Amino acid sequence: MIPADKNLKNLKKVIRGTSGVQPALFIPDGVFNTLILKQLDMFDRPSEQAITKSHQCIAEAIDMVAAKAMIRYPKLEREVVNIAKDFLSKQSLGAKEFMAEYLEVEKAYINTNHPEFIER
Repeated sequence: MIPADKNLKNLKKVIRGTSGVQPALFIPDGVFNTLILKQLDMFDRPSEQAITKSHQCIAEAIDMVAAKAMIRYPKLEREVVNIAKDFLSKQSLGAKEFMAEYLEVEKAYINTNHPEFIER
């Protein structure tokens, strides 16, 4: 991850470079889009890590609940845990795919003409 102060210096350098000899009130859309795309790229790894960590926590919860609730039925416990973890794995893969696609959608269309963007 890029330190905040270094990232801010890079941002200031890019803004100064886009305005030419006279400072501009707004940076051009192309440069703004490039900056936003770089920032969105930084979400890939943390979002995948969050999904993985959630998967691990839920898997641990499945083990704990099954161990306490089905102590008298070990074969049933193993089957229930296996089914639950298989389902969890499929859902985790789906969540990772969804997050990757969602980030691609966000990268594909950056709306700089939105009223809330213009007002601020």
